[in-house]
Amino acid sequence: GVFEGAQGGGEAGYGKYDDSLGTYVALLECLCKNLDRIMSISGHLMFWYSERNRAVTVETFARLAPSLVFSVFPLIWVKSDNSGIASDVRRQPRHVYETCLLAARGGRQIVRVVGDAYSGPTDKRWHVSAKPEPMLKHFLSMLVDDNTRLLDPSCGSGSAIRAAEELGASSALGMDVDETTVGNARQALRAARTLRAAHKTLA
Repeated sequence: GVFEGAQGGGEAGYGKYDDSLGTYVALLECLCKNLDRIMSISGHLMFWYSERNRAVTVETFARLAPSLVFSVFPLIWVKSDNSGIASDVRRQPRHVYETCLLAARGGRQIVRVVGDAYSGPTDKRWHVSAKPEPMLKHFLSMLVDDNTRLLDPSCGSGSAIRAAEELGASSALGMDVDETTVGNARQALRAARTLRAAHKTLA
């Protein structure tokens, strides 16, 4: 529902896509049914979701991907710039946080302990619903080491790819349905790699 209503109309310049519940459930079921093709028998899954879809999300994972063991508490990103949408400005507060389910497969352990909440501003330079790189780096530091192979099948701005590379992942692959978005992600990744290379040279 990111494009619905007057508050979502300002995002028109980013390109729109179908984010209906039916499409969401179809994509979630596709992920679960193909889990063995894209995920190791030992690994982690970070899955960003809307709280209004929590019940169908949890039910679908339980039914179609029982090998995933989810943490009791979600990861939470609080948007410190107060960015968000009020679905009813007369009756509801503005929604300013996003939630992520964290799951392990095959008894996979974390690399280090970090807090399950992070406060930081949004960054919409590359994508309407981009997850900022500093926030992803915070959470991914629990999971990523030099043995990590990361896949982001809806990479948007590519911030997860950049964060994983910064943390030393052995490989990181991103995909997205929109060609313009992929182009922007590639540009941002090239810039990040150039900056890292320059920093190593100076160090």
